Amino acid sequence: MAITTLHTNDAVGAISRLTNLGLKPYAIGDVLAAVVAQRLVRRVCTKCAEDHPWRERYNLGNGVIKLKRGCGCANCAGTGYKSRISVNEFMMTTPELRNAIQKNCTRTEIEEILRKQGYKTYIQ
Repeated sequence: MAITTLHTNDAVGAISRLTNLGLKPYAIGDVLAAVVAQRLVRRVCTKCAEDHPWRERYNLGNGVIKLKRGCGCANCAGTGYKSRISVNEFMMTTPELRNAIQKNCTRTEIEEILRKQGYKTYIQ
């Protein structure tokens, strides 16, 4: 088994990136097991976090996601942020996805297959 890194915007983009590097779609489908895409996001400082006015300003309602912002303190050196958190996409290669890759399906077709399988993007 081999593990490698690629620079793409998301997990689905790894398929077209591998094609751009010269791999044939049938080969990609045969060997690709999974793709993990990662973004590092700044974490709001817990010591100076306060409710963010966006919820009211943009009429977002009372959702489960808490909108916070850091106002700056000694703990975060006045930035409002302390450390980072990883946000990930995980794309597992299923037989259906493998067949779509081997047939050189479009990104839209691949995304539709993934949606049916419960795939979640960064935003979701």
